[in-house]
Amino acid sequence: PAGMNFITIPLNNIARRPLRSCLTIAGIAMAIASFIALTEASKGLERAWTRSLFERGTHLVALQQGAVEILTASIDEALAAELRGVDGVDAVAGELIDLITFPKNHTAIAVGWPIESYLWKELALREGEMPGSGRPDGVLLGDGISKKLDKKPGDAVQIKKKLFMVTGVVKGLGVMNSNTIFFNLPIF
Repeated sequence: PAGMNFITIPLNNIARRPLRSCLTIAGIAMAIASFIALTEASKGLERAWTRSLFERGTHLVALQQGAVEILTASIDEALAAELRGVDGVDAVAGELIDLITFPKNHTAIAVGWPIESYLWKELALREGEMPGSGRPDGVLLGDGISKKLDKKPGDAVQIKKKLFMVTGVVKGLGVMNSNTIFFNLPIF
């Protein structure tokens, strides 16, 4: 027909099948909303992780080349001596990280540091004391996970079928450190 053009044909198709058109529009809207939500969630996680590192005085993280994510990456401990020799590096500390799930779906980040690590000095104790060589089974809880688990200094906490003594609670400024359990590296 002579009266049809590039505008009327699509409009007629939309009007002729309204359910299909509405479902298509809804699908496109959901795809866009999901993309925006995932992008913002990843940015939020990045900000929280960065804040937790700065909170602990860490300004540079060394990872294995080609590592996909920080929790599965590892590097040789002997590299620490080489990193200490780099101009401008004040201190180097190894760290083991794991995710732990407790009953009632409470999740915490488990972090293990060597006893002599500078990182222990960067923590702000809210109550209790630091675990040390005299307390090898001692752990610090971030204040967020401490509240969720209802644990305080002197209480025992079971982590992966092993009992640990809570020696202190750390005041975490960010969501990551607030929900972290800090271990001496030899027992982690």
